[in-house]
Amino acid sequence: MGADHSGYLSVWQIEKAKNPWQYDLALMDAAATEEIAEYCWSVLANEDGSPNRYIINRGTYSLLARRHNLNFFAHMADLYEHLATLHRQRVTVAAEWLEAHGHLHVKQPTVLLPHSAAWFAALEVWEPAQAMMTRRVIQMTGRTDICSVCGDDPATDYRLADGYRPAGGVDTLRLCDDCLRIRRARGEPFVGLAPIDDRARPDAP
Repeated sequence: MGADHSGYLSVWQIEKAKNPWQYDLALMDAAATEEIAEYCWSVLANEDGSPNRYIINRGTYSLLARRHNLNFFAHMADLYEHLATLHRQRVTVAAEWLEAHGHLHVKQPTVLLPHSAAWFAALEVWEPAQAMMTRRVIQMTGRTDICSVCGDDPATDYRLADGYRPAGGVDTLRLCDDCLRIRRARGEPFVGLAPIDDRARPDAP
């Protein structure tokens, strides 16, 4: 995340070092059950389905970094992306602990279909510049079955491989062959989405 003379960009390390069990299921299992159960429920209670502040701040700073090309905004975007990842890890570990102890059935996360209303809603928070660009190419072509990046067709739906998915939840794109090759060359291992029923393809807004 670049040089950090103030310590602001690395303050998260102190909190993680103080409470490593919040990020590790094995460490959590070694703690007192009643206290851990209360903690896990409190973590999930704060997840109301709307984007958390880390995701919102990451999207804002990433847009500012694109517009103004200042290192400060780029560093802040990187910071909040990391904080969003840590937050997702805490939520995941809490849910897994509750499930392992019979308190909760964890649902599989919803895969956001590219160019759907839900996809745009999430992308506008996490990566607003990408959302604006995709809306523009859809408006120019009058079609939604085109590449999310360049507007070419044919295009296919892809998802980032497990382990590479961003904490903001937007891990899918509709890509032409050229854009797919470029993304993979940049270290983004997109893999094809399984075929879905046409009824699961809501129109883009």
